[in-house]
Amino acid sequence: MIRSAKITATFAFIILLSIAACSPQLISEKNLTENDFVLVEATPDYRMTFPEFYNRIYNSELLASGGIFNSEQLQPILDSLVLDTLMGLKATTLNLLDYPDAFRRYNIRYVDLMIRTYFEQHVNAQISFDSSDVIEHYFGDTARYYIDEQVMAYNLLIKESGLLEGPDSLYYKPMSPEQLKEEARLYMDSVLSLMGEGKSFQSLVEEFSHDDFTARQRGEMGWVKRGKYRHPFDSIVFSLKNGEVCRPYYDSEGWHAIMVEDHLFEGIPEMTDEIFRFAAGNLMNELIVRRRGVVSDSVQRAEKQLIYNDEVLSQSPRSVPGETWCAVLNGQDTIRVFDLQTQEQKYQKRTGRPSQDVATRKEFVQALATSYSVVQEARRLGFEKLPWVDSMLTLWHHEYGRNLVRAQQYEKSWMPSDSMIRSYYNNHIELYQSKTPLKVQRLVMEDSLMADYVRGLAEGGADFMDLVAEHYNAPAEDRQKLADLGWIGPDYADSVVYRTANVTAVGRHSNLVPVENGFMIVKLVDRFQDKSVDQARTRIGNILKQEHANEVYREFRDRMFQEFSVTQHKKLDNIHIPPLDFRELE
Repeated sequence: MIRSAKITATFAFIILLSIAACSPQLISEKNLTENDFVLVEATPDYRMTFPEFYNRIYNSELLASGGIFNSEQLQPILDSLVLDTLMGLKATTLNLLDYPDAFRRYNIRYVDLMIRTYFEQHVNAQISFDSSDVIEHYFGDTARYYIDEQVMAYNLLIKESGLLEGPDSLYYKPMSPEQLKEEARLYMDSVLSLMGEGKSFQSLVEEFSHDDFTARQRGEMGWVKRGKYRHPFDSIVFSLKNGEVCRPYYDSEGWHAIMVEDHLFEGIPEMTDEIFRFAAGNLMNELIVRRRGVVSDSVQRAEKQLIYNDEVLSQSPRSVPGETWCAVLNGQDTIRVFDLQTQEQKYQKRTGRPSQDVATRKEFVQALATSYSVVQEARRLGFEKLPWVDSMLTLWHHEYGRNLVRAQQYEKSWMPSDSMIRSYYNNHIELYQSKTPLKVQRLVMEDSLMADYVRGLAEGGADFMDLVAEHYNAPAEDRQKLADLGWIGPDYADSVVYRTANVTAVGRHSNLVPVENGFMIVKLVDRFQDKSVDQARTRIGNILKQEHANEVYREFRDRMFQEFSVTQHKKLDNIHIPPLDFRELE
């Protein structure tokens, strides 16, 4: 017996080894480095190793649930990752001039970037001044820097109404107005006395003030000039020293206590580091505006060679394709109709009517030529080759190019024809019409009173099949099978069951039906609703659109893979990926 058991165990072990040898390899984090091979290659010089593929999934939200995934699940992910890279490679080969809308968007950003770079490099960067220039500017521009006397003030307000609405309102409500006013003053005194215990004025405002708005700002009123608040505010506040709190005074709002934090006197303030920086910024802006004006005038006055497309300019810009040329500046830059359309919109907004003649449209072109002249000057000075400019232009070109390539995998305007919808309907008629439209369960019992009681339990929410298991008039082992009839139709052998179910609401139970061996209760579990082709049209249309979208995507993928000679060197093995919450993402 021992020998036999050993032989059996050995045989079982050999079987397990054979099964393991035939099973696909399982790759995980633990053995990833042992599977470092080139998985996919494409031209020019693109390759993806298996560890790269694994890590792309690991460091993303793909397969977030985690687990073991086979090649059928992994292949679409691999295809999409490779395709995404190929779309980027394809984008770099596109000439945006062949795609008018994309080129228009790119050109707007290009012109704006070149103009900004020109002024930043040729104007802003050329401006310099020293501290003496800032001081001369500050004290020389009295109109800008002269200030009225003002204080930075904080307000604590105690109102009679605040006492009446507070936690001690029952104490204050019987009082006369005069008594209440005096109580408010006493309350103010008690609040201010807390400063003697080390509390700041601002914290007292936050805790006790009846002015909700300033309390949220710890009482801050900002910089206050004379004449802003009612008497006696000015006479009291402008006589305080920095950090001093006035004696409480009364006006129509209630009792006020004001603290002055800082005081600026009339005239030009003494120059501090903060004021110096502020004045330096103003001086810089002045010099920039002044120099930009000079530079802009010189650009405008510079001789421009414009070749006009009079045939195009004789038409409304709205009636001409946007990519059509309307002028060429200095033999370098083409001004296109989409540029002209922008000027047309501004003109119509200003005048309330569209442009009527060639002369007006040539004025539009001349205005555009000024901007393009700045672009040409920026190029002449080499600003287009600045690393950050070149980087931005490359990024934008790639962005628009990639969008163009990506759009080829969609056909958003496609709609299925009526004949396609009808054909799908007829080929899948079982989804829309059923010969067995009712899903039914039944329970047969001998005693009518007991059956009626059980029906009441079912209507009250008891599980019908649990009641079947307990009460069906049949052997226990047969009850489930006899009760659960599944989907039935008019041809069902027991027509009484079908007729009864057909007049019962879904989820409800029929009245007792006398049958040969007792009384029957029928439950209608579900009802299949037949749909005509018109009723199913929207759903079928969506299915066909999705099928077409999948087909367009596959054709696009295959075309790209063929263009870039994509080769997958090995079928994907099973891999294990941890759930997203357990991944240590890079």
